[in-house]
Amino acid sequence: MPRDKWPRAVVLLVEAAEAAVRDEANQKLADDLQVLEAQTQSEMQSLQAAADSARARASAADAAAAASTARVETLERELAAAESAMATKSADAAAALAAAKESWQAEIAELQQQLEEASAATEAE
Repeated sequence: MPRDKWPRAVVLLVEAAEAAVRDEANQKLADDLQVLEAQTQSEMQSLQAAADSARARASAADAAAAASTARVETLERELAAAESAMATKSADAAAALAAAKESWQAEIAELQQQLEEASAATEAE
């Protein structure tokens, strides 16, 4: 029997049942959408936190690299200064050694002269 031939009460009952099924399906769909939206939001927050963490790590790595570069430059300057100071000290030490050697040679020559004079005086007696 076609639907338009059904008694009015049956049609209303079927329409009410169909509306209830549609409402339930719509509510289920709305609930599923809410769950999906919450999951998506949670995943977005996780991804944002991961991105923030990666940016923070990258920033920390950049800062560490800058600090290392600055330290290397400082050490290079300190090494150059130490090498220069060592060269100066070496030159000073060489000059002091040369002066001492000259002084000792003069003293040795004087002592040899005195020794020769003393030997000559001893032989003359």
